Amino acid sequence: MYNELIFTVSNEKHRVFFMNGFLSSSRDTASNLHKHNFPEIHFITGGNAVFLVGECKKCLKSGGIMIIPQGEFHCCIQKDNDALHNAFQVDLDVKEVGTADIGSGVISNLFSEIESLKKTGDYSKVSAYVSLFCSYLCPEGKRSAAPVSDYGFIIQEFISMNYNKSIKLCDLAGELHLSERQAERLVKTYTGNSFKDEVRKIRIKVARQLLSSSEMALSEVAEYVGYESYAGFWKAMKSNDV
Repeated sequence: MYNELIFTVSNEKHRVFFMNGFLSSSRDTASNLHKHNFPEIHFITGGNAVFLVGECKKCLKSGGIMIIPQGEFHCCIQKDNDALHNAFQVDLDVKEVGTADIGSGVISNLFSEIESLKKTGDYSKVSAYVSLFCSYLCPEGKRSAAPVSDYGFIIQEFISMNYNKSIKLCDLAGELHLSERQAERLVKTYTGNSFKDEVRKIRIKVARQLLSSSEMALSEVAEYVGYESYAGFWKAMKSNDV
């Protein structure tokens, strides 16, 4: 019996088809030449296997995955006795056979998740592995990272990672590539506080956490969160608007 599962690759929803609830580690029909309506991904661990795909032989080593295009006759013609092998179909557009080595540890973990399905029936982690395999075998072009343009994210990150240093508004302005006036306006927009008050808010929040969860002295906490003087720290701690 076939089952169907929805998974995500590159923010798009796809379907994966598998047999017997994904609970078997091998299939008898895999030794017979056959084809499918969708591309099929094979994975193996604990041994090696040889496949006949069209007129070519393909060796799949432990820790390897392979995708076979739809409509391509294939079968497993040789497999080590201790090897664990399984496969599933995906509704992706694949033109040629592709392979990748993702490590036997990863695939062993997937088989462990497959085994746990007998008790949990939860395919969440299996779906994550399916998505991982597809990202290796069906890359949709190279993806590059771009600088973050979310000012709110940058402001919060900058302050939370540097609150214990002698940071000033000019430092944040340089990070944002803006004037100090523009930076101060953005801090107010995204936090509701001035830059100075937001830094103080983070420092005191951390200080209170340390005082409740550690044996650090007040002077040690003051230095840890970035106060150069104990008096300044104590005044901030006693403030009612934090």
